[in-house]
Amino acid sequence: MKKMKRAAFISVIFLSIFISKAEGQDFVKDIDGNEYQTIKIGDQIWMAENLRVTHDQNGEAIPNVQDSKQWGELTSGAFCDVRNDPAKSDRLGRLYNWYVSADNRNVCPAGWHIPSAAEWQVLTKFLAENPDGKLLNKKIFEVLQEDYRGFNGDFLGNGYGGGGWWTSTPITSGMASYYGINYNTAGKIAMEGRKTFGYSIRCIKD
Repeated sequence: MKKMKRAAFISVIFLSIFISKAEGQDFVKDIDGNEYQTIKIGDQIWMAENLRVTHDQNGEAIPNVQDSKQWGELTSGAFCDVRNDPAKSDRLGRLYNWYVSADNRNVCPAGWHIPSAAEWQVLTKFLAENPDGKLLNKKIFEVLQEDYRGFNGDFLGNGYGGGGWWTSTPITSGMASYYGINYNTAGKIAMEGRKTFGYSIRCIKD
């Protein structure tokens, strides 16, 4: 028992040293007035929470599309609450299709942007190469989506044990890059999804 306590104590000390390399950076506020905790990871500064905003930087409203058929046919930006339940948004953030990520009006706070696939790769490499990357990964992505919005605009359970986050990087005319990160592993998983799918967004500082 003493050995276990000593090992746990050493682990906590080591983790606190490691997290000093990923220092919290206070809060950033979006155009709607929502505040987000931020965190410095290596040379990057990320939001530590999922985006909840409903307006572009210029104040124009993003359509809230609840109907599944309408969502599945969109070719422009839209958001929704998880399971169309606004009560979930404070904890989980909102879901956005990829067209929001591609919009140059920018949904992120001023001085922030939606990360590219290359910027996500920098993050996942940092997490994978650090001994306590799994623990930090869980800290950063502890707010995990219960669902995403998939084919035909239907809400589907996430089978990866973690959330899905859009990048700004298109793949084809109908597909784009997103990252699913399982809290049990350091940086994973680069994937491609239909631009009509609904995933979370995390912004990164310019």
